Formats: sequence, C-alpha cells, structure tokens
Amino acid sequence: MRGFGPSPNPPAVNIKNCSVTGKITGGDRVGGILGAEPAILQTWDNGIGYIQNNHFGGTLNGKTMGGIVGYMQSLNRYNVIEGNTFAEDCGAKTAIGGAKYVDTSNISPTKIEGVVYVNSAVLTGIKGMSKVEHFRSDDPLGRDSDKLGRMLQTPAITTEKPSSTLQKNSSQETTVGSTATEVPEKNTANTSAASPSNEATATVTLKKNVPHANNDTSGIADNATTARTLPDTDDSSIVLWLALCVLSMVGAISIQVSGYKRDAGTTHNE
Repeated sequence: MRGFGPSPNPPAVNIKNCSVTGKITGGDRVGGILGAEPAILQTWDNGIGYIQNNHFGGTLNGKTMGGIVGYMQSLNRYNVIEGNTFAEDCGAKTAIGGAKYVDTSNISPTKIEGVVYVNSAVLTGIKGMSKVEHFRSDDPLGRDSDKLGRMLQTPAITTEKPSSTLQKNSSQETTVGSTATEVPEKNTANTSAASPSNEATATVTLKKNVPHANNDTSGIADNATTARTLPDTDDSSIVLWLALCVLSMVGAISIQVSGYKRDAGTTHNE
C-alpha cells in the first residue's frame, strides 16, 4: 500500500487477525502484512491505525523488508501495532523494516540509519506534525520491536531423530531379550524342583498262597514282589512302560495257572 505523498491527518490502515503465506517479491519496502504506509506524517486520535494479531509464514524478497510492515512514514502512539508474529526464515529480521519518523519520549532509542527520532511533548517543527502529546514511550524499531511483531523460530529438522528412534527401539529389544533370558532360568528351576515327582515308581505284586503239592516253583516265586522304577520320561513313554508291565503280569499269571494245572494233575495220578 503506497500513498501519493505526506499528509498530516488521513485515517491510518487497520489490519487484524490475518494470516499470510507464500512468496512476496518487491523492489523496496516489502512487508508480510503491509508493504508500506509512506504518507501519514502524524496519526491523530480520530484515525487510529490498528495492525494486530497477524501472522506471516511465507518468504520476502526485496530491499527494505519487515516481517509485518515493510515501511512506515511515521510512528506515534496512535499507530497500534502489537501481537503480530512472523516466521524466522521469511527473510526479515524485524517486524518493521524501516521508518522516516518515530515520535517517542524514549531517551535512548536504537540508532538506525535513515530514522529521525522526535518527541511531540513540544512542537517538533516538522511540517505536518501540528499536534503535541502524540509521542509513544517505547523503542519500536529497536529493543521493543518484539512487542510490535515477534519472530517465531522454525522447528529444526535433523536426521538424528530417526537415529534416536532406532536407539529407543534397540533399548526396548534389549529389555525384551533380557526378559526372555530370565524365563528359561525360571523354568529350569521349576523343572529341577519337579523332577523327583516326575520319576514315578510302579510296583506289581504277585503272590501265590496256595501250596504246591510237588513244591514245583518253576517260573513262579512264592510271595514274590516285582518292582520297577519308571524313569523320568514323557507321558507316551510312561504308557509304553505300563503296557510292558501289564504284559509281564499276564505272562506270570499264565505260568502260575499252568503250574496249578500241573500240580493238580500230579495229585490226581497219585
């Protein structure tokens, strides 16, 4: 925005709550929200200008650049510029790129090339500044520039972030591996404690209480006890072992019955 020449009292521009992105290119006086206000020598209370709560997130290309305003003809208390932000990498270093006059009561404002500091506590003697008591009290282009518009830092993007993520995952894997190592130790302890109970003992007892007539004890033991110990094996081995025991018992009983018959036949013959 550019005027046609200095003027003592036109209404100042008002821009509020705007957000701008994209690339802005100009020869001179380039701003993210307002390019320039080059006409107003002294803003009065009947034409207050508000530039508030705006944000610029694009890029600037030009000679005199401001993150919010490229250039102001003058600044006094009725230029209310506050609460604005601009991106760190937009190309500008301050909210306002430059100004012709700054009306302030600050006794040590920042010296900037091309800027004239005045104090309207008394008449300044500058044509077009006809009113007194329009001064501000800050240093708007220097120490207090952030109050007009604050630079926002751009988050750094590095290649170390994936690395830290991998380190985190590696740490988690180490923890899991440690847990997996502890589990077999616990199971080993349980197995050691349980192994006596896993060793089963099976006892098969065959007793012959009927006396033999000829005292033939071939293949048969009187009051004999046969015992075997089952080794520590799985369930299928136990079943097989028990089957063998049953077969042994059946064989012994068959021998015993055969002996009984032989004894009975011998007694009958006598």
